[in-house]
Amino acid sequence: GGHVRYEKVFEWMLPTFGENDEISFFDFMAARMRNYMVWIMKEKKWKPRYFNPEKGFTIQGYMVKRFYGCHMARMLRGFPSVDDDWSTREPLDSIGSLKECMTKNAYEDMYRCMHFSDDWDEKDGAPAWETVYDDEKYGASENVEHHRRKYEHIEDGWNRRWKYCVLFGRWVTGDESRCAGWYHCRITAGPEPKPIRAGTTLHTICITYGNLATYKLHVRVYRG
Repeated sequence: GGHVRYEKVFEWMLPTFGENDEISFFDFMAARMRNYMVWIMKEKKWKPRYFNPEKGFTIQGYMVKRFYGCHMARMLRGFPSVDDDWSTREPLDSIGSLKECMTKNAYEDMYRCMHFSDDWDEKDGAPAWETVYDDEKYGASENVEHHRRKYEHIEDGWNRRWKYCVLFGRWVTGDESRCAGWYHCRITAGPEPKPIRAGTTLHTICITYGNLATYKLHVRVYRG
């Protein structure tokens, strides 16, 4: 029951983390952003406007989900300025769904703390990690390439999930169907070895089974 919505497909394709894939993408990102917020408050004397880690008010997974939704909404509008997006004076410039989703200060705090890896090194003599940060450290692997230090875990997670999603015949199924009236077109007949030279077919990719079974991820009409 219920309606199939785009957000379900979007979340189905997101990577997961942890030994048993028990950590969602949004919870993973929230942990990295919480750690980075503590670090820049400590090292750069930055002060958030909306969150307050010292009082236990920190970024959570559901907030990251809203943040990405706001970011996508801004993208669809051509990335106007943040001030215009949350404007209270120019209603035609602002995006109402953003203002309903989160405050401008919350969005700016999360944007500032966007981080994909705990890639910084503590100073010599610094307290143990667990005494400063509430979340586990996800640093770069020992022999990882330099250009992947910040994005290693995200890139590997996306690659694993992509292979999981596009395993044809199991998770994703492709189909090529001839459109109605295809045989009656006079240009379809041709000589051997290709007796059918032209026509119209419908190419689809859909989810194979589960709650989203038959949901079409891609459809195109091919004429050739």
